[in-house]
Amino acid sequence: MKTLLKVQNLCYKYPDNHEALKNINFEINHGEKIALVGANGSGKSTLLLILAGAMEQTDGKIFLSGSENSEFRRKKTGLIFQDADDQILMPSVIEDVAFSPVADGMNVNEAHELAAKILKSLWIEHLADRVPHKLSGGEKRMVTFAGTLASSPELLLLDEPTAALDPLGRWKVIKFLKDTQKAALLATHDLDIAREVCSSALIMSHGKIAAQGNLPEIFNDEKLLARYNLAAFD
Repeated sequence: MKTLLKVQNLCYKYPDNHEALKNINFEINHGEKIALVGANGSGKSTLLLILAGAMEQTDGKIFLSGSENSEFRRKKTGLIFQDADDQILMPSVIEDVAFSPVADGMNVNEAHELAAKILKSLWIEHLADRVPHKLSGGEKRMVTFAGTLASSPELLLLDEPTAALDPLGRWKVIKFLKDTQKAALLATHDLDIAREVCSSALIMSHGKIAAQGNLPEIFNDEKLLARYNLAAFD
């Protein structure tokens, strides 16, 4: 498989000099789904923000499709936040999904046609004229997926994609992730969704990659999971 994302010796320090990330190294291939797991405070969300170009690393290199350009990375990664309300901007679902294409210069009518196609592909076309902030948690989550897909990202970065979802919402997220051909990095405490969707896993602890490899190998190692406070989620 061809490498999509390559991370080399990535480090990040907060202004108070606290080291949030220390020498992070991993790769993601085209179409690959990787689970990013670890206890709260291990650095998962910080890593996603840096990969998406929302924050700049203090050291190390990130290559997406062979490019180290951070602006290119911002355009070609789709970050989906844990709280869907943080990503909903517009007064209707169709306008929200069309927001990025319009901002990039697409004609409004064409952007709405694209948004309608994406909503239909995610089984939520009936929400097109609804007010996003009045939707259920699962519906909001799917709208954020739609909006992210509208920007045509090469890599999806998901922060706790099933958090606070009901069973139907969770099923829709899992089905979407299984069906999409896009590569994805899922930061999650939900080991079950990781088992269903991902082929590989990274365990983070105190800002470092503590273990990585084939998902069954990682998740079947009960001592390893217990060492990094993950067994309780299994």
